[in-house]
Amino acid sequence: MIFSKMKILRIIYIGLFLSSFLLIGHQTLGQVYTVSSGGLSVKITVLNPCSGNNGSIKFETLSSSGPTFLLNFNGNTFQSLPRTRLNLAANSYEYRISDGTDDVATPLYAGLETAIVLVTLTTPSLSQDILSNNISCSSPTGQIQSTISGGSIVLSPGSFSYTWTSTTSDPVFAPLFPLTGTTDGSTPLNLATQLGKTGLPGGTYTLTVVDNYSSCAPPPKNFVITDPTTPSITLGSNPAVCSGTTTANLTYSATTATPDQYSITYSAAAIGQGFVDLVNQALPASPIPLIVPSGATPAIYNANLVVSNSSTGCVSSSIPFTVTVNALPTASIAGTAVICAGNSTPLTFTLPVAGTYNVIYTDGTSSFPANGIANGATANVSPLSTRTYTITSVTNAATGCPAIPAGISGSATITVNAIPVTSAIMGTSPVCENTTGVAYSVTNTVGSTYVWTIGGGVQAGGTNTNSITVDWGVAGAGSVSVVETNTLNCPGVAVNKAVVINAIPVTSAIIGTSPVCENTTGVAYSVTNTVGSTYVWTIGGGVQASGTNTNSITVDWGVAGAGNVSVVETNTLNCPGVAVNKAVVINAIPVTSAIMGTSPVCENTTGVAYSVTNTVGSTYVWTIGGGVQASGTNTNSITVDWG
Repeated sequence: MIFSKMKILRIIYIGLFLSSFLLIGHQTLGQVYTVSSGGLSVKITVLNPCSGNNGSIKFETLSSSGPTFLLNFNGNTFQSLPRTRLNLAANSYEYRISDGTDDVATPLYAGLETAIVLVTLTTPSLSQDILSNNISCSSPTGQIQSTISGGSIVLSPGSFSYTWTSTTSDPVFAPLFPLTGTTDGSTPLNLATQLGKTGLPGGTYTLTVVDNYSSCAPPPKNFVITDPTTPSITLGSNPAVCSGTTTANLTYSATTATPDQYSITYSAAAIGQGFVDLVNQALPASPIPLIVPSGATPAIYNANLVVSNSSTGCVSSSIPFTVTVNALPTASIAGTAVICAGNSTPLTFTLPVAGTYNVIYTDGTSSFPANGIANGATANVSPLSTRTYTITSVTNAATGCPAIPAGISGSATITVNAIPVTSAIMGTSPVCENTTGVAYSVTNTVGSTYVWTIGGGVQAGGTNTNSITVDWGVAGAGSVSVVETNTLNCPGVAVNKAVVINAIPVTSAIIGTSPVCENTTGVAYSVTNTVGSTYVWTIGGGVQASGTNTNSITVDWGVAGAGNVSVVETNTLNCPGVAVNKAVVINAIPVTSAIMGTSPVCENTTGVAYSVTNTVGSTYVWTIGGGVQASGTNTNSITVDWG
């Protein structure tokens, strides 16, 4: 074959056979050269193997007169470029490339180009020459240095591409990554120097190296640099002060990394009230003193604290806290009133709308607590005499802030009017049931009115006066009660009198004769006897002949007419019963005419008639002396047999 232009561009002897082998990495560059003939120019990229058959040769057309073809490669025929031959072992390789006009070829195919020789290289490795941690938060001091060994270094020079990556979040360093470059491997890779810095901050740094002249790459190497420990502090509860207090204490407990300074930044609202930011103040033992403006409006003010170590320059994260300025309470008391002795009246406390408060108030002699009360709360008082009440102290139950004297106002004067002292009730007890008009009274006080209450009966007279009468009801427990109200309209204490209402006896009906004949004597009358009772008898139309106050009597009746027997029983409780009456008819006796008949008569005369004037309905009983009644029986006319 005739070449328009034959020129040996480069003879490639790459390295020596090495005894160790590594896997191929991701290759983008390698040993590269160009061969040309006429208008045909071909780029050849060679990567030597480092582990068996992992070498490669890549053919790419740079310029040509037409389509380019790889006609022969170590006895194999191929078509079209670009073309890459992979899985090549260390060996010498012949080729022929043509575009139909020009050819490039190695001697095996009558060309002038040198055969490509692949040799086995060792897998590169990365050392850790220097690894030192950062000891400053203000000016990083960490160091990393690594040296490449093996690989294409044996070719003197070698060719390596490297990439540094980092996890650092440092705002100065983070934008500098990834850092890429090339090296022949003869100079150690010092990261700080490559970045143009004096040191490195904490983080994980990874070095990735690619051998541009082989199919092998070392595994990425990680380097970890630590930063100095950041200081920390654990704050206690947020401070709270009462308005007007000029200092507060910010307590803290545990710290780390030995902070010795602190700085405080207040919110704009706090600055507006006079709070002042603090920068790099010496950190005292707990608590940290805070200055509170005396005129700061009651509110919650926000701030942030940082602590730092002046040796390392390390600063903690910002820790928020608040300063609460609590308002001082105000209070007033009201409730002026006039009361009657023994009564109560409310005092009213006016307090701030929100919260609860502990109040102490006084009547000028004694003090009284009212704890945990809210605005509008009341307290009932019942002084024995006129008193004026004022507040002596007020404290917010939640914040403990006390009122100042100027914040306390008001007073309440309670005028106490005397109540009347009512005498004992005078009147009868016990009484008998159903007794009426029984008098009861108390000593009269001019101007007072009296309200009476009766139990077991009814008020019969007296209305609202000091003296009344009562009509009692049935037997049982009765009572009389009175409340006196004086001219100051003060009612006194109720005065009570217990009244025993005794039962009256229930007397049986009167047993005895009716009718009777006039002038009849010794007629008996009685009622059922009750032990202990006495009986008073009243006789109409006759006289009590015997029995006195017993349950049984006799009566001598008088002339004919209407008679009556009445008895009232009085029991052992001295209660008289209801009178029991018995009507008695007193009948007249007949007026008989003179006896008409013979006298004298002869002895043994029989059938001698005798008679009286007949009265219709009358019967006649005859009595004969010196003879016997022979006839007539109970008639007005008889006969007598004389002796």
